[in-house]
Amino acid sequence: MQFYEEGCKKALPRKNFCAKILKNVDISLTRVEKICYYKTGTITCFRGVLTLEIAIIADDTKKELITQFCIAYCGILSKHSICATSTTGAYISDATGLKIEKLLSGELGGEQQIASRISFDEIDILFYFRANTPQMDDFYSNRFMVEQNLLRLCDVHNVLLATNIATAETIVTALERGDLDYREIINPRSEYNLRKKKKRNF
Repeated sequence: MQFYEEGCKKALPRKNFCAKILKNVDISLTRVEKICYYKTGTITCFRGVLTLEIAIIADDTKKELITQFCIAYCGILSKHSICATSTTGAYISDATGLKIEKLLSGELGGEQQIASRISFDEIDILFYFRANTPQMDDFYSNRFMVEQNLLRLCDVHNVLLATNIATAETIVTALERGDLDYREIINPRSEYNLRKKKKRNF
């Protein structure tokens, strides 16, 4: 990944933002990827495909649907880091060959593991395909509480959340266009923030 920096004493108008940054950059290179931000008087733009953290949870009734979704968008998803609850991850990995970090199953705490990562801004996108039919027994009552906590944490930490196929396809399309590259600045596990941390430690 290549970095280009140019000092700037004030924020630039949005329409001139990228033009100012890329003035001395060889843009004959195939694609200049987008993250641009203003911080401490310096604007930084970097080129290359960013790796985002994607979490996947699917109810038993939705495992086939999420697997078919991952087959359809395997080319895009393969560029990113994926974690999933145990059984869902196994379904997807077997069908697509994607490298997936398998957490505990949902019943044993896999959803809470993902919730914990969301709390630390370590998840950028959550695909959460839930059951359509509510259940009233004690087991599903507890699952409902876990589900509501996950949704609340996504709201608190501004994590992109898809609970159905239409929203998931919209997010994946935006991911391919580079619309979600700003997450590189937020996620502490991103290459950008790991480099910053390493630089501070020297």
